[in-house]
Amino acid sequence: KKPEWVNQEHSWMTLHINCPEDSLRVKYSGLPAICREMKEKGVGVLQLIGWREGGQDRSDPFHDIDPRLGSWEEFKKAMKEIEEMGVRVLLFSKFIWADRSTDRFKNELVKYAVTNPHGNYVVHPGWCYQTLTQLNAHGTRNLIPMCHLSEDYRKICYEEFEKMVDAGVSGTLYDEAIYHIRQMCYDQSHGHRYGETIAKGNNELVKQFYKIARAKNPDFVLGS
Repeated sequence: KKPEWVNQEHSWMTLHINCPEDSLRVKYSGLPAICREMKEKGVGVLQLIGWREGGQDRSDPFHDIDPRLGSWEEFKKAMKEIEEMGVRVLLFSKFIWADRSTDRFKNELVKYAVTNPHGNYVVHPGWCYQTLTQLNAHGTRNLIPMCHLSEDYRKICYEEFEKMVDAGVSGTLYDEAIYHIRQMCYDQSHGHRYGETIAKGNNELVKQFYKIARAKNPDFVLGS
């Protein structure tokens, strides 16, 4: 059952507070002032992008706050203040990819990467945004599709999802969730058959997200 606010007429604003190349725009403590102005103008929903450590497309699939923007306590305080003024917050999230540039991918997550028939993990070129270095593919973060058929990888995602529920926001927008519909993985160490499609694992992931949210906040919205 959808929470009542979803059915109401409202405008929605996307705010990008940090890009993959460290363009730190707004600290967590500065968000309530922006949302007060949104409230005055009749904008009822804030989709927050770049709030995680490293900014957008960095540190996937981990969803920790960025200490350069403030502490976890400051983040939760800002989210509480915004929600209490009547503006709903949807945190931008990604669980499809891992950021290849991180040590956590190289040392931990690489074993859960989607693998092609040749035994190599699949590489997405990553997204290029507003800077010349990215547009010329010098600063782009390569993104590695992860195998959601791996129960161990899904457990990591459950822990990361729970962080957003615990932040006290109204929901999350799970970006690019349908990407895995056309992906197949050939690494049988993940516990699946050779060349199995990843979509089944992603469906299981989202079902568990729903259970986690229902247990802690029945009105938490999971959007895509």
